[in-house]
Amino acid sequence: MAQDERSAHHPAAPTRGALTGVRVIELANEQAEYCGLILAGLGADVIKVEPPGGSPTRRIGPFYEDRKDPERSLFFWQYNRGKRSIMLDLQQQRDQDRVRALAAAADVVLESTPKGELDGLGLGAEALRQAHPELIVARMTPFGDHGPWSDFKSSDLIHLALGGVVMNCGYDPAPDGTYDLPPVAPQMWHAYHVAGEQLAMSIIAALLYRWRSGKGQNLSCA
Repeated sequence: MAQDERSAHHPAAPTRGALTGVRVIELANEQAEYCGLILAGLGADVIKVEPPGGSPTRRIGPFYEDRKDPERSLFFWQYNRGKRSIMLDLQQQRDQDRVRALAAAADVVLESTPKGELDGLGLGAEALRQAHPELIVARMTPFGDHGPWSDFKSSDLIHLALGGVVMNCGYDPAPDGTYDLPPVAPQMWHAYHVAGEQLAMSIIAALLYRWRSGKGQNLSCA
């Protein structure tokens, strides 16, 4: 994978759409890639920042022709079509500066990095928006960055269970009120889809607000 910007092996985003002219910098894993996909589908220019070796989601199967390869992940293709990609090592000062330059030319930074990671590099929401007050920084987290659950790990299934979706998708009880089968999840990645749609709508609202006020915002979706 080259260090410079490149197009992924996916169909291009629509040439015109509601978000045509909007640029999004995405630093996201499976939690927020769907949100970036929505924005790309609406016409935004989404540039995905991948670490050396590629995004971890390139290692999620299934793989084209059952050949396990980061360039053949159907999961990655599905959630990153219509985006551009650039590989950067955020532990290197030069590449940190490149992220700052990308953010300076962007309208939105979409990220789902581990808590405190970008702040420790000087690339967190406060630092970016101090330099660019008009920037919109949208963050997806499992349980927020504050509060007693903020350090908990999570998964799609955990969120579906905690949110009640799993219970609602279970089989009906027997006439005596007992269940002979456990609850079931509707489909994989459903929680990330729901949250991604909510965050995408928040980003659109923030863009409309900035159009009227000239001010960016910090957005958070847990």
